[in-house]
Amino acid sequence: MAHAKKDSAQRTAGRKEAERVGRTNQEIRKLAWTIYRANLGQLTAIALVVGGVQFLFTLISRLVGFPGLWHQVASFVWSTLAFPVVTLGAAHAGLSAWRGERPRVGMLGWAFRAPGRLWGALAVGAAVEGISIAGSAFLSLLRVISWPQAMALTVIVIVGTAITWVSQRLFLVSYLCVSEENVPKPVEALHTSFGSMRGNVWSSIAMSIMAFFRAVFSAFGVLMIVLSIGLTLGAESIMMNASDSVRTLLQNGVSMALFAPLAAYVYVAMAGFADKLLPREPGVSGGGGDSAKHE
Repeated sequence: MAHAKKDSAQRTAGRKEAERVGRTNQEIRKLAWTIYRANLGQLTAIALVVGGVQFLFTLISRLVGFPGLWHQVASFVWSTLAFPVVTLGAAHAGLSAWRGERPRVGMLGWAFRAPGRLWGALAVGAAVEGISIAGSAFLSLLRVISWPQAMALTVIVIVGTAITWVSQRLFLVSYLCVSEENVPKPVEALHTSFGSMRGNVWSSIAMSIMAFFRAVFSAFGVLMIVLSIGLTLGAESIMMNASDSVRTLLQNGVSMALFAPLAAYVYVAMAGFADKLLPREPGVSGGGGDSAKHE
């Protein structure tokens, strides 16, 4: 009897794993929309916190006015410190929602819930953000070098494409971190993501674009865009005498607040895409199958 139950459990786990890895991007987006609508309030709150943390750096940098190189340094430090919440926390919330859990704002504090997680998260964050900042700095350097115009444009396009490709190969890093009890070492996380994303770069880019368009061109998305434009124009007319910096900050704040509900859907859709690609230990069923409770 026990043996029969074990065989049945293994068959169920195998079926769920087949469902997880076999879903098309279109099926993932459709299921993500169902999950998103069922958890709109909680996911929007999570997106607002994430957007608020990112907006806070914009506000600080405007007030302080970091010059050139110091802005890059400040951006690296802030991004690294915020990485456990903005990146890992959002990945944990999106992946948990996809796997059938009820998302909560408290999920953003995933890195703070176990000894050693935070330091591991900061180490991975420093590696990922360091690569990102280095790529941006290199592009900025290319722009100030005196090149013939055609050559300059060609080099910038090639380097920009290479940076985008590398960033996409690192797409799974945050999901790998939150899928394990302890945060993996930076080199291990980067290496695993780089390997798992082989052959999936264009699929990842297409997935993010299509998820964004599905959110924006939904009835809810159109409403948010109209509200954003109306509120921005209204605020500008009220604050005509304010400085350009104040008006820009206001526009960014309004956009962040109104687009947060749309970003929340993208979190879930990309988490579903990541779940399909995440490596699994033998005998462990995938999380995507657990999300079948939403179907």
